[in-house]
Amino acid sequence: MQQSNTYRWDGLDAQGQRISGEIQATNKTYAAVLLHKQGVHIKKLSRRLYRNKPIKKYDIFHFFMRLSALMKAHITLIEALRLLEKETQHPRLKSLISVLAQDIKQGLSLAQALEKHPKTFNQTLHHTIHFGEKSGYLVTVLHTLSEHLQQQDRLKQKIKASCSYPLIIICMSLLITVGMLHFIVPQFQSLFAHFNAALPKPTQYLILLADTLKHYGLGGILLSLGMIFSLKCSMTMPSFIKLTLEKLWLKIPLVRSYCEAEQFSLLAIVLKSSAPLLGSLELMKTTVKYHFYRSGLSSVILGLNTGQSFGQALMKVSLYSKTTTELMLIAESSGRLQEMVRHIGKTQTELCYTKLDALSRLMEPALMALLGLWIGALIFALYLPIFQFGLLLS
Repeated sequence: MQQSNTYRWDGLDAQGQRISGEIQATNKTYAAVLLHKQGVHIKKLSRRLYRNKPIKKYDIFHFFMRLSALMKAHITLIEALRLLEKETQHPRLKSLISVLAQDIKQGLSLAQALEKHPKTFNQTLHHTIHFGEKSGYLVTVLHTLSEHLQQQDRLKQKIKASCSYPLIIICMSLLITVGMLHFIVPQFQSLFAHFNAALPKPTQYLILLADTLKHYGLGGILLSLGMIFSLKCSMTMPSFIKLTLEKLWLKIPLVRSYCEAEQFSLLAIVLKSSAPLLGSLELMKTTVKYHFYRSGLSSVILGLNTGQSFGQALMKVSLYSKTTTELMLIAESSGRLQEMVRHIGKTQTELCYTKLDALSRLMEPALMALLGLWIGALIFALYLPIFQFGLLLS
């Protein structure tokens, strides 16, 4: 599907009144055709270039939340979109809501209108909304989707916050090390030259490191970055290496919990929209990025097509933990599969938060201790010759 662009237009209506607005189209010619069909005599048509911030997940879940609230108050979909267009301050989102309202006015469903903007609304969103429209639970689905997107955004922000502290400490360590090697070590080097004796090994290595940084540091950094960039652009990683790295990555408990939380939360939303289990799993398969889960879900779908129950199919592929699989079997036999899927998604999300908090508490003192040891080792290597020659003189 081609990417849509926004075009600003001015023209005259059938009564000769001056009107203006914006329209979404793949190119300028198609935009002119669409306006002509609407009875607009075009005077000016130009593509709108945005220099402001893009539409983020934060904006999308707020849009869905406000839309569901307005529709819950028995306001029609088009009226709700027009109200949101007036009150929205984000220029891109404002233009997008205007285009959605135009498309729906021309007879498209909300899901079909969203499908025309794949970069903003992914396949999961418009498919789930499609099921919600068919079942008559659109307001509920919109509200649940907004909560899901908000939960995802909060979890990602939590992960970023947990990762930012170690990165700051590592950058500080590198800056302190480079500063000492570039400014302090040369001063001591001139002092050591008057000793006329062999320096201790740690000091020799430190001086060698300082000389290397002085002569080749910037060139080496630029060369390394250039090599990494060229390799990334010219080569694709072999599939067996990707799969090996993926297996190692998924062995990390926090990563597995995050993946399960995301998948079960999404499955709960799709099932709540009255979508069939098979269709929900097909949709979920398109959203996961790891081959391990895509392959496992393909096997589960195949098992369902051959007459197996959901729990039995999960048991055969060992896609999730044994506890999760057993809970699926129990819930399916009691007819409470949707509630159990939602419960597992919520539990795994809470588990992610708990693990992130524990990791943050553990990493803070550990990183400070490592930083102290590293700086202490540098200072020790610098002052060791002074201590040794002081003892010899005494």
